[in-house]
Amino acid sequence: MLLQEKVDDYDVSKVPGEHPLETMKEAVAKSQEKFKDLMGHGFELTSEYKDGIFYIRNTIDYTKIDFNKLKEIVPGFNPLDDKTVSYSVTKDSLIKGGMVEKNKQK
Repeated sequence: MLLQEKVDDYDVSKVPGEHPLETMKEAVAKSQEKFKDLMGHGFELTSEYKDGIFYIRNTIDYTKIDFNKLKEIVPGFNPLDDKTVSYSVTKDSLIKGGMVEKNKQK
């Protein structure tokens, strides 16, 4: 896997809490701070609020990112010996982390 792109979308009206939009914006800001040394160097994390939906976009370009810095920030990140990332290992890790696989329908 050379490029990983992910978009999460949240219907703000269904997110619990008093100020869900502000809470989500703060969470993204904390993540951006955590990954600041990688931002613009193979890692992007952005958010957008539009029509009641809060979108969080994350892109990792494994051909540009500093694997050592990424491993410092994400201790469970384990690239292969040739500094590539296994699709199946990454997929399993995401599923174990609570992500759900969606089937694309044509």
